[in-house]
Amino acid sequence: MSFGFALDVDGVLRLGATAAPGAADALRMLDEHNVPFIIVSNSGIDPPLFEQELERQIGYTIPSSRIINAGTTVIDYLVEKARGKTILVVGAPVLTLPLIKRAGHQRCVYTMQVAMKMKGVNIQGEFDVEKHYKVWLEESGIEDKDLPIPTASPDFPSEVDEILFAGDSNTWYVDIQVIMDALLRNGVVLREGKPRDSRPEIYAGNTDISYGANYVIPRLTLGTALEGLVATYKRLTNRDDLVIHRMGKPYSTIFTLAHRKLDTETTYMIGDSLLSDIPGANGMKDKGWHSVLVFTGQTKPDMLDEHRVHPERIPTYTYADIGEAVTSLLKKHGVLQ
Repeated sequence: MSFGFALDVDGVLRLGATAAPGAADALRMLDEHNVPFIIVSNSGIDPPLFEQELERQIGYTIPSSRIINAGTTVIDYLVEKARGKTILVVGAPVLTLPLIKRAGHQRCVYTMQVAMKMKGVNIQGEFDVEKHYKVWLEESGIEDKDLPIPTASPDFPSEVDEILFAGDSNTWYVDIQVIMDALLRNGVVLREGKPRDSRPEIYAGNTDISYGANYVIPRLTLGTALEGLVATYKRLTNRDDLVIHRMGKPYSTIFTLAHRKLDTETTYMIGDSLLSDIPGANGMKDKGWHSVLVFTGQTKPDMLDEHRVHPERIPTYTYADIGEAVTSLLKKHGVLQ
């Protein structure tokens, strides 16, 4: 019977920007015994760039062909579903422009671009939009002309068709305000515009609200901005009618891509999150997936009891770290003695 591994990154292979205990040795062990594995991560980085980042941080090369991440789902969305549409993008260009370029999508605009176009409209906090826009570009090492549609372009759109949470952003205040404008005005983002027939639908790659890093408390990530948007919309409108397509873990989009890529009868998903890795793997039981929880990241042993009321969050196996998990499961299959 063929078997393989799907591996999370944050809290499993790395903690912050450093390798997790036993990470490189576990990967080496899998390769030495020709056991297939892939990365399944909610990182929104373009897979070839993610390969380079992981090699620096973990000290082991994982080819981009073995990486399925939130960036993969974003590229897939832009290629397969967003063709011919104008997309409002959340995410720092340094992380998201490579995805947009790989997909070949020309009709993408960023929330910060809209804020710049609307600089006479108040954003709270004594917000100097020209200053912040300049910093936003500099942080990504780009100029306005490098964007899919430059802010200065006479063809800058007044309306958008859909909204994409493509990657991590440090401008959540602006993101939520601009997206709220688009939702409440049926796609209109500038002063003048023709409303669409319905509100833009939202697509999100990474929906995690936190991740395991090199600190005692999990760090917030992109899904927190999405949850903040949803709560604010509901409070403003008293409606719960947003259409949101969540593409990363624990949802089926990314796991279907991963299952197709790995193509094994039995798959062990090793992760650290009871909210993404474990329920995602448990949702694939009918396809031979098993959930494996390690305690190097977000979840500690004493946290399991409070989640037992949610059966989908309970792992099949638990181990201290990835090294122990891989060693034990290889012994189970007779690969190691």
